[in-house]
Amino acid sequence: MQKYLISSFIALMLFVSCESSDKSGFSIDDNELLYVSDTISVGISVTDEGFLTVSASATEESSAEKRFFLRANGSTLPFREEKDDEGKKFYASGQYRIYKTDEEFQIYRNDLFLFSSVFRLSGKRLLEEKQTGEGELMYGMGQSSKSIIKGNDSYSLYHYPQYGDQTYMFIPQIYSSGGDSFYYNSHVYDTVRFGARESGLFETATGSKRLEFIYRYADTPEQAVSDFYRFSSSQNLLPRWAYGFIQSRYGYRNQQEVIDLVDDFEKREIPLSAVVLDLYWFKHMGDLDWDKENWPDPAALDSYLEERDIKLITISEPYVTSDSPNYSVMADQGLLGTNSEGQPVRWKDWWCFDSADGSIMNPFADYADEFWGSQYIRMREQGIDGFWTDLGEPENVPRTVRMNGLQEHEFHNYYNRAWSEMIYRSMKEEYPDERLFILSRSGYTGSAGYGVSNWSGDVPASFEGLADEIPLGLNASLTGFSYWGSDVGGFTGEPDPELLVRWYQFGLFSPVFRAHGTGPREPWSRGEEAESLISGLIDWRYRLLPYIYSSAWQTAVSGIPMMRPLFAEYPGDGEAWRIEDEYFFGDSLLVAPVTAAASKEKSRKYYLPEGNWLNLFDLSEREGGWHEEPFGLSQMPVFAREGSVIAMNDKGREALFIYPGTGKSSATIFSDDGWSEKYREGEGERLEISLEGKELTISGARESREIVIIIPVGKDLRESAVYLEEGITVSFDLKGF
Repeated sequence: MQKYLISSFIALMLFVSCESSDKSGFSIDDNELLYVSDTISVGISVTDEGFLTVSASATEESSAEKRFFLRANGSTLPFREEKDDEGKKFYASGQYRIYKTDEEFQIYRNDLFLFSSVFRLSGKRLLEEKQTGEGELMYGMGQSSKSIIKGNDSYSLYHYPQYGDQTYMFIPQIYSSGGDSFYYNSHVYDTVRFGARESGLFETATGSKRLEFIYRYADTPEQAVSDFYRFSSSQNLLPRWAYGFIQSRYGYRNQQEVIDLVDDFEKREIPLSAVVLDLYWFKHMGDLDWDKENWPDPAALDSYLEERDIKLITISEPYVTSDSPNYSVMADQGLLGTNSEGQPVRWKDWWCFDSADGSIMNPFADYADEFWGSQYIRMREQGIDGFWTDLGEPENVPRTVRMNGLQEHEFHNYYNRAWSEMIYRSMKEEYPDERLFILSRSGYTGSAGYGVSNWSGDVPASFEGLADEIPLGLNASLTGFSYWGSDVGGFTGEPDPELLVRWYQFGLFSPVFRAHGTGPREPWSRGEEAESLISGLIDWRYRLLPYIYSSAWQTAVSGIPMMRPLFAEYPGDGEAWRIEDEYFFGDSLLVAPVTAAASKEKSRKYYLPEGNWLNLFDLSEREGGWHEEPFGLSQMPVFAREGSVIAMNDKGREALFIYPGTGKSSATIFSDDGWSEKYREGEGERLEISLEGKELTISGARESREIVIIIPVGKDLRESAVYLEEGITVSFDLKGF
């Protein structure tokens, strides 16, 4: 969907609603265009990287949250006053033209209609009413909605977990199908309300009487999302093991239980990359250390796991109970949330368990790195490879809590990001070249840049809950959280075998594949038939790991998320903009998870954009358009598009699975040591592959070796070994297959 051109008399208006005054007027001050009225002032600036910042204010008071705000990339450009061919005066800066009539701004990108805004005061709140192009669809807002298309809904920007539903994480980034991208430097409890779908209307409001957004136009939705990832510093690469299969449960209670778990995986020949420990690894909340009664020899456990190349992840929460050895130390050093008199606020909540009460830790404190950060360094030295930061919305914190002069409603949404940043900063001091893995239930804009993998929260074990995961994952991915996942099997309740298998299918094609719940979610937990199917799915995960890892690297270097709406790949397809239950996983694979019980729905309806498509599992082909067919429990709709090149690990052999088409396509396959930050310096191999019909060209090999080319021919797979030479571009004719 494209923006449309519009004549000047109905062009973009930025209207300030207020009474006229002799003092109202416009001026240019230090590359900023200013408008001042009796009640509201507006400032506009433009940078040489195409960002337009609009700030409206009805107060002279400073914003406490301003320390967390993002700034437009690039250097500000000057404004100049000009006249168009009709003699109308406008202000120009960069690619933008800004007209004014009375109290209105009219803004163009050349002759392209962008959006309109009306600022007005309503009681104690400052409101903005925005109109993008008519007929445009709206997207974004983080993991806060069970629909990717926004319309007839409203959002109050205050993170919260809902047990048996999801974690609501609000990221104030909004896209339109016309190429608009708006990021709001929001305050906690700001609201966003969307008009009807395809109306292009939404309203923002704040009690702070300050509204600021940063705008950028993009020609394609992929470019818009990529621009946001770079702008918000959301790019990073997790260690390679984090993209394998991770087993968790609430929870494994002792050292022997973990050893028995891993022995079971070995006995059943099911691959495993990491084990997660929930609350039972420590004695008191906030200890951040082993309960030696149940975990008598952590060093031996670490050795046992490392011998099998299995990593360990442990949970930590932002709370510390008053009977923890860390409590008095943290209180003395000012590392706890306090009241207005500077005394730690203590209260009783479920996380206290048998303890009398506790407090919340303060990641903004001056000595947070020195004490709290050092605990994570010690944990790493004890063999803990990843950190699970839970309850960091933060959950149920009294409104009386203060942190470094910030009230709860001022630090709330930013808390988890500060926690992640503190861990990241501390770990980088000690292990500067190691990548970090933080599994987090919450976050904010830019959290992913600190090695954060977000998941959807305490979701229900139901087919409805599974269906909701698709839009939750897409919304997170659109707003900076590429390495997203869910509790495979659902967290609350107990899945039957059918549901567990279907959720494992979805997990296979999720950026992070982790099973977790209040009860058993292990592959063998629902009988032999389910175990056979699930173990096959986990095998597929490791078979596809080179493709998955390359897709993750694409996020790190290009800001393109692993999980994408169909419109990101097919922006010219009007139907693709409305599909909410399918997605692309990387460049090549379209995934349409089965999210209903067979007793309720006998078939799955799905959409394929124009072209030819290959079912990855049974090698049957489909043409673009709507389809409906049954999928047994061992099947699911996953299709490779024509021209796909998919890197695989084929029984230990390096392989390329190729589905030739008639046009041109390309792929980049990335590999490196899997753990260091050297990829940022260009280390690692990038196999550049181009495919034109059946002419295959490969370049960029860092070492000479043999790889296997696999091509589907009918319902069969044919293969041939080819030899790559270091530094040499090689071409192959695939017509002989």
